[in-house]
Amino acid sequence: MTELTPRQARFVQEYLIDLNGKEAATRAGYVAKSAAIKASKLLARPHVRAAVQAAIEERKRVTSITAERVLDEIAVIAFADIKDYVVIDGEGNVKPKRFGNMPAGASRAICSVGEGSAKGGGVLLSFKMHDKMKALDMLAKHLGICKEQLELGGKVSTDGVLTIKVVKTT
Repeated sequence: MTELTPRQARFVQEYLIDLNGKEAATRAGYVAKSAAIKASKLLARPHVRAAVQAAIEERKRVTSITAERVLDEIAVIAFADIKDYVVIDGEGNVKPKRFGNMPAGASRAICSVGEGSAKGGGVLLSFKMHDKMKALDMLAKHLGICKEQLELGGKVSTDGVLTIKVVKTT
């Protein structure tokens, strides 16, 4: 395999930051004006592409980030149940459960916790959940339940005008 030049190696390191070729090329010292083109050419080179892929795989290994872990996190959010987070007493008062009383891992679906003042005094605790619908949508797409399709069609009129029809279905 062809060795990377020092600048190509720097490009690979920079590319891993945000996976943005143009920005990576600029940070690696390539001319900003033509950075997008240079990035495209670099990523088309098999040895550069292989170095990027190897670096991504190494990062996955070091961080223990796997597709299974990501899917598990999405599933926690997608299948979160309000009963795991609150208790409703006989008078209809809603009180949050302590984290220790939630099922294992349930707190991972909580985006943020806030504190404020209650009307009659005391503390009002609130928490915001991650977007359940977005998580369900991500899982559905991953499982192939929902597939987006783009249908293109068109016609040219007798006077040479092109009419294009685009239909997106899920």
